[in-house]
Amino acid sequence: MMKHKAPLTLLVTLLLISLASFGVQVRPAQAQATLVAGINYLSSGNAWGEPNSTLTADFSRFAKDGIKHINVRILWSVTEPTFSSSSARLSTTAMNNYKRVLQIADKYGIKVGITFWTQFTYDLGLPTWVNDYYDIVSSSTVQGYYLRYLKAVVAQLKDYPAVDNWAVMNEPWKYPWTSQDKSQFQTLFQNSYTAVKSVDPKHMVACRFTLSYTPATGKYDQSVYKMFDAFAVTEYLDPADPSSTRYHVTWSDWNTLVSQVKAAGVPLWVIEYGSDSKDSAFVTQFYKLSLQKFLSAGIITITYAWMWQAREASSMAFNIYSGTAPKPAYYELTKYPESSSTTPNPTPSPTPAPTPSDDAFEDNFESGDAGAWSGSSKTSGETVTIGKYTPYQGAYSARFTTSGTSSGTENAYLYENVDPLQKAFAKGYVRIVSSTSSWLRDEGDRFYLIRLSDGTKSLATAGIRRTGSTNRWELYAAGSYVTSSKVVSANSWHSVEIRYDAGQRLAEMYVDGTKVLQLTVNSGGAAATHVDFGILSATNVQAGLTVYGDSLSSGPTV
Repeated sequence: MMKHKAPLTLLVTLLLISLASFGVQVRPAQAQATLVAGINYLSSGNAWGEPNSTLTADFSRFAKDGIKHINVRILWSVTEPTFSSSSARLSTTAMNNYKRVLQIADKYGIKVGITFWTQFTYDLGLPTWVNDYYDIVSSSTVQGYYLRYLKAVVAQLKDYPAVDNWAVMNEPWKYPWTSQDKSQFQTLFQNSYTAVKSVDPKHMVACRFTLSYTPATGKYDQSVYKMFDAFAVTEYLDPADPSSTRYHVTWSDWNTLVSQVKAAGVPLWVIEYGSDSKDSAFVTQFYKLSLQKFLSAGIITITYAWMWQAREASSMAFNIYSGTAPKPAYYELTKYPESSSTTPNPTPSPTPAPTPSDDAFEDNFESGDAGAWSGSSKTSGETVTIGKYTPYQGAYSARFTTSGTSSGTENAYLYENVDPLQKAFAKGYVRIVSSTSSWLRDEGDRFYLIRLSDGTKSLATAGIRRTGSTNRWELYAAGSYVTSSKVVSANSWHSVEIRYDAGQRLAEMYVDGTKVLQLTVNSGGAAATHVDFGILSATNVQAGLTVYGDSLSSGPTV
């Protein structure tokens, strides 16, 4: 850790002590739901040979219009065209193209979800040396080849900053359907998730399920919801038609899905939706109403429109790009709705990064100890350690643990005394370890990760609260709090940032680079003088907690 003038690019996992532990009445304030609209970005021929000029033109447009998330598909046949019994023989050309896409995306701040594409009942993307996609389900040998392919690709791409998440396959289904099919697919799901996580524990892993083959329609067990870090679904129902039926499902099936995912306590992604109508006005309204419906569900954190393809635009159904300009439906994606309102906000301006100064504080824990900090605070039975755990980056990270309590609060955190700041930020990475979704069990259970304070009261604190049977992000400040619609996933690294402005009396919270909450702070214009990081004020948390933290940075903003 250092105090210096270096640019602040690291993210912090800091934790705030809730004033409830000091007898201050906590009053809930209304939160704003956050819905991120992205695009499925397709390649001509699925080979990702697009020239840099095409990628630059598209990504710069997306960034200018506030679209910061895309999903791309890669094909097994393109990536591993030649079989080797000893190891995955990846195409150097294909891998270099994927890396080039990621590098250009990162230049414009675009986050990329990568789908390992499968086309069950068809052969799009199937290598010539594999007979059928269903072989990865029923044949342990072929499944082994598929898993090593996943691991080999992830190993090469995981450290590119633009990588956002992985989808291990596309629309797993079969007709006719048997109980054996269900069992074999569910085994494949678990094996695929484990394979990717064994190589890349920090990024979220999902699977692209078609709505007609989900636990909501009885095709899979509800335990499937918790096999992945988020449940991702493709959905093509007409939002203007309550009786809409497509691909053998209805809005009733959708409502069941939303209800079940809420109960499971995992995020829901709409990873594919759109319309192939040639009526531009209809498609525009389709997107507008779909986004409103997704927002009202309360648990959907990201959507990916189907689709944008630049080089063969006129021949592609569902395309929201004409070949020379975006179609009107595209501009619905640039609007970010507020809370549960059906009226979207105008396209937001990009949020500037905090400006570093001489008062910067950083610690990536690569010293192997916590000597950079002013000290640590632990209640009896709790621990704060630095070691070679599973870091976000580098070799070392911090680990904070609590033993659990049915009443009262527990603390295990590091703290740093800083010069008084009227405008301040703190940000970093945090990973909560849990084998279940019930690490917070009862309504109101909570703990915090990042705090900026004046030594007596919170000015901005980021944490997690159990509310509505799910664990949600919380922003707490000066006796009030808000919770987001975004459900928190365990076992994945998240960037968490808080910002405080005394003059504006404003606290803000960002998760994974996206603003999720803000709150008016009754701080009396107090300056931030303390930064805390770890497990703070774990209140009535019965199960012991383990939280890893890495790459802290804090300081003033302008």
